[in-house]
Amino acid sequence: MNGTHVYDWRADGMIDYWIKSIVNPFLSAAEVDGVFFDDIYTICEHVSSGVNAGWFAAADAADFCDAAFTALAATADAFAAAHKLPIFSIKGDESNVSAYNRSRYAEVVESHGGMAYFEYWNSWPGQPREESLLQFAMELGQAGVPMQMHAGPTTSGPCNTSTTFPLAMFLVAAAEHSYFAYGSGWNPSTEQSLWLPEYDQPLGKPLGPGTQVAPHTYTREFEHLSVWVNMSDCTTAKITPKLKR
Repeated sequence: MNGTHVYDWRADGMIDYWIKSIVNPFLSAAEVDGVFFDDIYTICEHVSSGVNAGWFAAADAADFCDAAFTALAATADAFAAAHKLPIFSIKGDESNVSAYNRSRYAEVVESHGGMAYFEYWNSWPGQPREESLLQFAMELGQAGVPMQMHAGPTTSGPCNTSTTFPLAMFLVAAAEHSYFAYGSGWNPSTEQSLWLPEYDQPLGKPLGPGTQVAPHTYTREFEHLSVWVNMSDCTTAKITPKLKR
């Protein structure tokens, strides 16, 4: 439809066909070292909500999404078994995803040997989707999932060029094997990763996990820094060095 191939994962033998005919050739290719799953669960959400009307009857959408998540898990397992890294994209429209589809996607990400890539970490500062992204990252971090957060200047709003807000979000959620990058884009002509002044501040070990202390408000203590972020007001985020005694 419109140049897009839509596989009905519910069909008998469809997932086996997908693995044998589509996935396996990539597993044997030495130049392939991973796979990037782009926007899987939000696309499924669009199917469920009727955005892609005409692909499936509304009554079939839930069954399709269940089968699609099964296919996703099987694909990730195949790449992980071949020592090729599955990377799961998590985009900035997380708040538009139903709790069910999010939980299914989280189950796959947490259990099938890959890493999470938050592609638009600060696309909509101060809006509910940012807080939902932060909570999702906190969940994945506590489950031991490696994470990469990519932030950059937003298209509008009071924190268009703020680096403190997305970095504070990251520090609240960060776990072992968590990484942060701030740049102006993803294309070769852009600066994909800039060195920020905050990187020169000593951080030290975390003294505990990130914690929600009030509605929309999260804090975390590190050996050398205190982090405070209010997700309803991106202008108030703070990364405060501790005084040396």
